[in-house]
Amino acid sequence: MTYRVVFLLSCVLLPDSVLAQTTPITLEEAIRQGLANSQRLAELDARAQAADYAVAGRHAADLPIVSAQGGYTRTNHVEEFSVPTTISRPPQVLYPDIPDNVRTRLDLQWPIYTGGRTDALERAARAERSAITKDVDAARADLRLEITRAYWAVVTAEEAEAVLQRALETANAHVADVRSRLASGLIPPNEVASAEAQAAHERLLAIEASNQRGIAEADLQRLTGNDRATAAPAAPYAPPTVPEVQTVPDLIAAALKARPERQALEDRVAASMERVTAAAGAARPQVAIGGGYDYARPN
Repeated sequence: MTYRVVFLLSCVLLPDSVLAQTTPITLEEAIRQGLANSQRLAELDARAQAADYAVAGRHAADLPIVSAQGGYTRTNHVEEFSVPTTISRPPQVLYPDIPDNVRTRLDLQWPIYTGGRTDALERAARAERSAITKDVDAARADLRLEITRAYWAVVTAEEAEAVLQRALETANAHVADVRSRLASGLIPPNEVASAEAQAAHERLLAIEASNQRGIAEADLQRLTGNDRATAAPAAPYAPPTVPEVQTVPDLIAAALKARPERQALEDRVAASMERVTAAAGAARPQVAIGGGYDYARPN
């Protein structure tokens, strides 16, 4: 018995819009998309908003607090209980029939002196908010650097792949030429093997360059949040303007003054010192104004 297996292969023609998996973008566009789509920056922005609410909460601790309470209870009717008095006065009702029971209270609390505790906590919250702002600045600068590095890595990988592809085409043409010369009896067979080995080596380098380009593009897409992003064709290189030469102490001083990471650490140190002050203020006497007004029916 003979079994025959038939494999059917079908080809589907895809439009160019599907085949095109990447969209070239400029470096400025890549940085803009990265800053807009960064989850890390979104987290820091949310922390900044939470710090704003914390500052508002610390500031509100010095303000007076007014609270109102109220209640209503409906009870069954009961017979009034009264005791007789003198003839000239009506009976004294001891337990009246009041089915509608209402109770209200208005409270006022105002801290006058807290030993500097609330002020210190508010200053600590403001310092923490400033530190988070510096964290956002540092994260933005780091993201710009990473996107720029990834972008030029894609450009470099594309150029390297193009160069190696042309080298591979040259090697293949050389192999074809050597084979023609071998067929004409002009060279020995070992030269053909040597040319084929060189072509195989160029093919290996071209494959590695293609893989490196794919890795660089994936890194750029991760940083920009755009799954189709790739570097636009490189423009002619223009050498940058050489900045004014500065000494090492000047560079160190500029870094100490301008680095947002250092400024964030300074703000957090200041916030910690303010918390120490707030903790010490708890040992001092506290002065506050409190009052209330009750209205109830009955009593």
